[in-house]
Amino acid sequence: MWLFGDETALPAIARMLDLTRAPVQVDLRSAAEDLGPLAKNPAVRRCDDLIVALKAAEDFDSGNVRFAATTAEAREAQTLLLRRRLPKTQFTAAGYWAGRVD
Repeated sequence: MWLFGDETALPAIARMLDLTRAPVQVDLRSAAEDLGPLAKNPAVRRCDDLIVALKAAEDFDSGNVRFAATTAEAREAQTLLLRRRLPKTQFTAAGYWAGRVD
C-alpha cells in the first residue's frame, strides 16, 4: 500500500497505519514538527512535493495507492496514475480542499 498525503491527511494516515498489516510506504507533505509519532515510523517519509513523490514511486502493480491533498493535486495524481495504467479500482485520489491560503 502506498499513502500520499498533506497535513490534512495526517489523522487518516495514522489510523491506516494502525489498522493495516500490509507493507506500507507513506509520503507526507507536512512540517516535521507536525508528524508526531509518525516521525519515528520507518515507513513514513516527509516530502515537500507530493506529485514529485508520486512520480518517483514504483511497483504500484501489486498494491493500492491512496492520495489525499488539494483538489488540483488529486486531479493531477489521478491523471498520472491512469497514465501508468493503474486500474481505477486500485487507487483513490481525493481532493479535500482548494489550495493553500497565504
